[in-house]
Amino acid sequence: MPADITACFEPDTATVTYLLADPATKQAAVIGSVLDYDAASGRTSRNSADKLMAHSRTHGLKLNGSWKRMRTARDKTLKLPALILPAVQCNIRAGQMPEPDAQGRRLLRVPVNAL
Repeated sequence: MPADITACFEPDTATVTYLLADPATKQAAVIGSVLDYDAASGRTSRNSADKLMAHSRTHGLKLNGSWKRMRTARDKTLKLPALILPAVQCNIRAGQMPEPDAQGRRLLRVPVNAL
C-alpha cells in the first residue's frame, strides 16, 4: 500500500512541509518542517506545523522519531558542502550580494581555516 502524503504549503516562505504516513501502521514522519516567517514583523510562527499536527491527530497518526535519529546520524558523516559558507553569507544578507570593491568585484569572504 503506498504511503499517504500530506503537503502543507507556506506561501510567505514558499516552502512545503510534508507529512508521510503508512496507512497500515499509522506511523508518520514530518519532512522539511520550517517555521513560518512574517517578513514585515520579523516574527516566526508554527501555524503550518500546527496544521500538520492537527491533521496527524485527526487521522490517529503516530509521529515516529526514528526518521530524525537516522537523518541526524547520517548527517554527522557528511562533509561540509563546498559552497555552504558563501550560501550562508548570501542568506544572512537576505539574498543580496556584497557591495562591489574598488575594482567593481563582488566578493564573498570565506575564512581559509573554515573548510
